Amino acid sequence: MELGLTDNNVVIAGSSRGIGLAIARSFLTEGARVVITGRDHNTLQEAQASLAEEFSGDKIIAYAGDLSAPPDIEAALSGCQETFGGIDAVVANIGSGKGTTGWQLSPSDWQEMTQTNLFGAMALATAAVPYLQRSNCGSLTFISSIAGCQALPAPIPYSAAKAALQMAAKNLARELAPSGIRINTVAPGNVLFPG
Repeated sequence: MELGLTDNNVVIAGSSRGIGLAIARSFLTEGARVVITGRDHNTLQEAQASLAEEFSGDKIIAYAGDLSAPPDIEAALSGCQETFGGIDAVVANIGSGKGTTGWQLSPSDWQEMTQTNLFGAMALATAAVPYLQRSNCGSLTFISSIAGCQALPAPIPYSAAKAALQMAAKNLARELAPSGIRINTVAPGNVLFPG
């Protein structure tokens, strides 16, 4: 399918496995250049090697770091800018549903889930916007969860953080529409993968 993504430059957070790796593969299939990221260096290198077998290796940069942490965010974004000449899209695939279930939760349970699933994605978005504004038609996509849309047997703080992420994305879309940046949220159901 031709989606008009040839030679677009895309930074994908959390793309060494699972949903993020599938997103990277899809962008590469459409002719884009990608920056894949992950916290585990070995897993990231395996992902890069796997993608390089299918696609041109010069279209793939791997950056080991935590794309919810400002120094690592800036390093990945500036690396894409310097290597590929700009950033057209950012995918904030940040978060985890692993947590304590039930209603008897400590403040630290809430804080950890909110930090992981909301604050990290928003830190990436905040840093990415100036880069996306330079492209005149940038795209920012948040990976949320169906648990943020409806009550499911998921950790309550996870569901609340993903619901907050969806509302934050709607407000960002309103704020950034005049600059030509599209904001979208994808809310998948359970996706099982190794690890």
